[in-house]
Amino acid sequence: MLVNSKEAKNAKLHREERHHNSGLFRIRERKGRNLEVAFTDCPGKWFSSGSTDFYEAEDFANEKLIKDGFGSVNSKTLFRDFASRFFSRSDSDSYRHRKESFGKKYRDIWYLSNQSWLDRYIMPKFGNMPISMIKPLMIERWYVELKGIKQSLSNDTKMKILYCLSQIMNEARRQGIIESNPCNDVEKLPGNKSSRSVFTKSELEKLFPESRAELYKVWFDYESNPRKTGSGLFWATYFSIMCDTGFRPGEVAGLSKDCFIDNGVFTKRSVDSMTKSVKDSIKTTGKGQEFKVGILSSYTMSLVKDLMELTDDKYLFKLNGSFIDSNMSNEHFKESCRRAGLSDCNRVQYCLRHTFNTNMLNSIGKNVTEDDVRKLMGHRRYRKEYDHRTAEDLISSLQGVRTVIEKSR
Repeated sequence: MLVNSKEAKNAKLHREERHHNSGLFRIRERKGRNLEVAFTDCPGKWFSSGSTDFYEAEDFANEKLIKDGFGSVNSKTLFRDFASRFFSRSDSDSYRHRKESFGKKYRDIWYLSNQSWLDRYIMPKFGNMPISMIKPLMIERWYVELKGIKQSLSNDTKMKILYCLSQIMNEARRQGIIESNPCNDVEKLPGNKSSRSVFTKSELEKLFPESRAELYKVWFDYESNPRKTGSGLFWATYFSIMCDTGFRPGEVAGLSKDCFIDNGVFTKRSVDSMTKSVKDSIKTTGKGQEFKVGILSSYTMSLVKDLMELTDDKYLFKLNGSFIDSNMSNEHFKESCRRAGLSDCNRVQYCLRHTFNTNMLNSIGKNVTEDDVRKLMGHRRYRKEYDHRTAEDLISSLQGVRTVIEKSR
């Protein structure tokens, strides 16, 4: 059967046509041309996307829908109109008020953190889009490729940002704006399980060498960092305290000179990383433990005394008159790990806290009790995720049981 030459030509040129699951447009591929987009409410007219990539063509279509207002898209709720100040509002119609009405009370830092992720990462991508157009594949491509301003984001951080978006989309679903939460169909990234692993004794010796000259080289790079970012003594003292006590970053950042008694340290204060201000409370204040205590090694105490002599402010860890936040200290910690030759370990500052907890657990029975470990960590119960003891550690700690077994035979 003969085929009309025009039809044959069109069949040859037309290779693939895809309908978007929103029903608002379709994309076609033609040999030797950029992908073209046609909108449901503008039939028969094809627009060149300027790209041969289907993802980029989809982005072109979404932007054109918003900009040119095809169909009824502009009458639908835009993400920015629905989600603006989603976590920072506390009025009677707010998300926070509804949660608290049902007894779900989160700390201020939880709402501040989520609002920060919303403003920094989510709103720039989805702010101008109708909520109904935000689909799983679009979210998946976006959050997998997320990057921070100065450094790449960990999978754990990306998952927190995705969870932040998911809460907003759940609320939109609850209000009948969308039928389902697209985040539920997004493939999840694996967590960074190795990032909280503990330091070995030899690794700690590299981070905190006996020589002051070597110590300062680890914690401060004189060639690439200006003086305003703190001295080697400043950062070495900060992290040496964390290593000896298991204090949280904000608790170390809020230490003042009167917090040190003999070879011990205590605090009822911490620095809020979101506001960079000191507050008269710690994470456990409302949980029955209003202060944290720790014992410092002679190594750390010598650093503390030297830093006190060079610091005019009552607080030890301020830069240019401002308190340091956990992001700043963590960034410096990872850079120092690389300078210490631990570039392949992928550690964060919280590893020092995990290391302290594991070392204390290994010392139970040697003038240390399980209750001591919980109090020093600021925990109300045993936390399995902080326990990194090996089989060898456990066998060593159970040697006292051997006497009981011998007597029973």
